Amino acid sequence: MNVEEIRQTLGIETPPSQRTDGIWWHIAGLNVCHMAQYLIQNEARLITITAIPDGKSECRLIYHWDCQGQLLHLSTLTQGRKIDSVAAICPAADWIEREIHDLFGVIFNGRETSPLVLRASDPSGLFLANIPLDEEGKE
Repeated sequence: MNVEEIRQTLGIETPPSQRTDGIWWHIAGLNVCHMAQYLIQNEARLITITAIPDGKSECRLIYHWDCQGQLLHLSTLTQGRKIDSVAAICPAADWIEREIHDLFGVIFNGRETSPLVLRASDPSGLFLANIPLDEEGKE
């Protein structure tokens, strides 16, 4: 599995950013289920998923993979604060998706998400609620 094969298989048009900490790609509308199936079939291992607020309504999710010793970081944005779950394809994603749901309010389509880390009185999306806004309602 090489960069060009990944690009073609996932339908990525832009070149990656090659950095000392691995290969980075941001793909708007990334089909995360297709990504997970392809990478798992090629013996990649999900390391973790990072969630970063992108404005008040969306999150950037970065899927970090170990591809036989090479780090691959694929990022995409939620849409309507929703994205497909990859937990059925990659069980390692289960706990991570649950935490992201609780802390950032992301809905993972195709799975039931029970509360994990929040107290009963805490709302889903707790971290997004704490992003300070300026007078115009922007971060």
